[in-house]
Amino acid sequence: MLVAMFPGLALGLGLGKLQSNSALNEPFSARIDLISPTVEELDSLKVLLADPDAFRRAGILRPHLLSKLNFSIKQTESGPDYILITTDDP
Repeated sequence: MLVAMFPGLALGLGLGKLQSNSALNEPFSARIDLISPTVEELDSLKVLLADPDAFRRAGILRPHLLSKLNFSIKQTESGPDYILITTDDP
């Protein structure tokens, strides 16, 4: 579960599908394209895993494995900006 926070902005940013770029027994690598983000949205965008309490409130199990996910925003000049999700270990 990802939480995108936009303090003071309308939640109008679109997200594409998760595209996995890794195979079994490799460190996880995936991307989620950002659909038509504004400069303001990119400047204030923070992507992180929801805390355990948020998972509990939603009635969703939160495997410890999810704590190993790293999130970063990648801005490109020639293609869509995206969220990169990675792990250090397979």
